[in-house]
Amino acid sequence: MTFGENIKRIRKEKGMSQQDLGNKLGVTQQTVAQYEKIKETPKLETVRRIANALDIYISDLHPDWSKFTKEEYIDDWFGGIKKTYDEDTKRAILWYYESAGDTEKDAIAKILASLRALNETGKLEAVKRISELEEIKKYCNKSDPL
Repeated sequence: MTFGENIKRIRKEKGMSQQDLGNKLGVTQQTVAQYEKIKETPKLETVRRIANALDIYISDLHPDWSKFTKEEYIDDWFGGIKKTYDEDTKRAILWYYESAGDTEKDAIAKILASLRALNETGKLEAVKRISELEEIKKYCNKSDPL
């Protein structure tokens, strides 16, 4: 299914008209009709807005995260940070990201994009899995004590 077909299918499953979805998005019914004709994936910001309006996860609407750029992940992540965390936490998160190397920044972007697609149970399970990787020496930095 195309991106637009997914919007239409999910909208109908939720019993929403194009006008209803447009009202939630702050756009016209005609704009929603155009979204439903989209074959290519729009920017992550647009996908997130539509997913939020439909009250679904991005992965329900568009499961292929590889279509988004690292920059889109980061912009999306920063947007989530700004809405979710207090000022001290935001500064700490942003400082950590800015001090990371390119490989680590790529990993952070991909991990965070995946985390945002998970429910609370899935997020807790992801933390367990990362903790398990920390116990395997070949995956750890040599300078990090276990």
